[in-house]
Amino acid sequence: NKFYILLSQKSEKMSTPSEIFAKLGERIKTQGADLVKEVNGVFVFVITDGGDAGTYVIDLKSGTPGVSKGEPTDEQRDSGVTISMGSEDFVEVLTGKANANALWASGKLTLEGNMALAMKLQTLTAGAKL
Repeated sequence: NKFYILLSQKSEKMSTPSEIFAKLGERIKTQGADLVKEVNGVFVFVITDGGDAGTYVIDLKSGTPGVSKGEPTDEQRDSGVTISMGSEDFVEVLTGKANANALWASGKLTLEGNMALAMKLQTLTAGAKL
């Protein structure tokens, strides 16, 4: 019985950062105005490894909220927080399987910029079915 449980957990396909950003993008399309009011900031994610390595911007401050891949503008970087971590840690944090504070304490996650905004990350992920 325990062996079966281990096998069934292993077969679960882990989401990728690209899939999570796509789901967040869909949520922003439908709830963007509300998220801008609640968050009023920009999340810049730097994924440091894997096939989805790169920089992603979640803009919840401008008149055109959304998700994009690529370097943020100076204005986006200045009004936001930059969060850097590996792809597996990113997936686990955004799906609620890992604690961002614990990753930060262990050095697996780094933050630059508006630390208070980082605390609003849960507002973005809540109800997003990641």
